[in-house]
Amino acid sequence: MKTPEKKNGKHNGQNGSSATPPTQLQTELLEMSVWVPQSMEPGSVFLLRNRSELRVEHGLHGFWAVLACPQCGTLGLITEPQYRGEHSVMCGSPHCSCHFLIHDHSRLEYLPNH
Repeated sequence: MKTPEKKNGKHNGQNGSSATPPTQLQTELLEMSVWVPQSMEPGSVFLLRNRSELRVEHGLHGFWAVLACPQCGTLGLITEPQYRGEHSVMCGSPHCSCHFLIHDHSRLEYLPNH
């Protein structure tokens, strides 16, 4: 996952590392049908519309979706194998150590940090 986007020089509240982590971690992904970054909450996922083209161009390891970290909300890109649960996802925020797997394109399994 990539570094949080900033607005006016500050981290975006729900999508940045300055947000207060939720007291209870998300257990399900929320699929967004429209790309509106400001409305993505922790655990939201938006499947890229051109993901089939990206697969042809970059293979299985091309980007597949934008995911808001289920713990801190930081936006990042994930690959198809990560979305299918074949590879784990780690938050890219320097202030978050969330590490998880996605099962059945919807359920989250949190993994221990190494």
